[in-house]
Formats: sequence, structure tokens, C-alpha cells
Amino acid sequence: MIKHWYDVLEKVQSRVSDDGKSDIGSGSLKPVIDTGVFVHTLEGTVFDKKRYYYDSSDPDVYLTCREAQCVYYLLHGYTMVKTADILDLSPRTIEFYVKNIKMKLNLVTKSELIAYMMKVNFLDCINES
Repeated sequence: MIKHWYDVLEKVQSRVSDDGKSDIGSGSLKPVIDTGVFVHTLEGTVFDKKRYYYDSSDPDVYLTCREAQCVYYLLHGYTMVKTADILDLSPRTIEFYVKNIKMKLNLVTKSELIAYMMKVNFLDCINES
């Protein structure tokens, strides 16, 4: 049983072969951002995209703006309850968003989600937008 998300990160990093290629998806691990009409600012970070794509060859795999906000706070160490307070949502809604993200990315645990988002440099993607 994995007890800490660092263990999951090591597990994800071990999937990268010696030639630097990953077996996680066939596309690039750098997220692609599609422009949208909504602008949300959280602690100085602007969420101005409607969808955040993670594999340009698969348009069905994307995060909504709200899902991206949830991941942003998870990566900064906030609990789902604290994230819900910040976003003025119920904790159950945050759980629903996180569950959807895990299903979209074919992940099982929240720790795997955090490790995957670190792997694809999610925060850099958000900060560049």
C-alpha cells in the first residue's frame, strides 16, 4: 500500500525508460491549453481557459476550468475541505471534480493524480496561461 504521494511520484517517474520516454500516454506530457471565455483568478493565478488539454491527439482528455482550480489547490497541499472553502463550494463537489479528473486520466488515487500533475508540469502550464 502506498502511504505517501512521494511514493507515487517515484512510481510514476520509474515508468520513464532509459531513453527518456514515458509509457504514460502516447502524446506529449506538456499540457496544451485551449482558449475560453471565462476568467478566474485565485491567489494571483489566472484561470482564463475553458479547457486544459493533456494529450493533443485525444481531445476527450481535458480538464475544465473548475477541475483545474481543484488540482491547483491539491498541488499546493490544500485538503478538499479547505479547497471547497476557498472556491465557495461544498466538499462533496470538490470530491466529485477530483473523481472526474481521476476517471479522465485513468488514475485510481488522489496521490497518483498529484504525481501525474507534477509529471506534466501542470503548475507551469497554468502560470504560462
